[in-house]
Amino acid sequence: MHSSFRSPAHSLAACLGLALCCASTAGVAQEQRAATQMPAFELLDRNGDNRLSRTEAGYNRQLLDIFVDSDVDGDGFVTRSEFESATTRGKADG
Repeated sequence: MHSSFRSPAHSLAACLGLALCCASTAGVAQEQRAATQMPAFELLDRNGDNRLSRTEAGYNRQLLDIFVDSDVDGDGFVTRSEFESATTRGKADG
């Protein structure tokens, strides 16, 4: 006669399977968030002049979308401090 009681090994296996499933789902969500995050200032500053031009912003759709708002002093460039202010605001808003 077969009992419906499961051994501790079966329970452990079921728990491990559930944990792996949850971990892989969390990993996918984290990758999706990372894909939508703004790259580091250094990566966007292609010519290394410590400011972002509209041309450099054009390489990143998110930055291009917020370029005018990010350029607080209106000089046509986004400095590191303007960039950090804009991305910090974006994190607080999102």
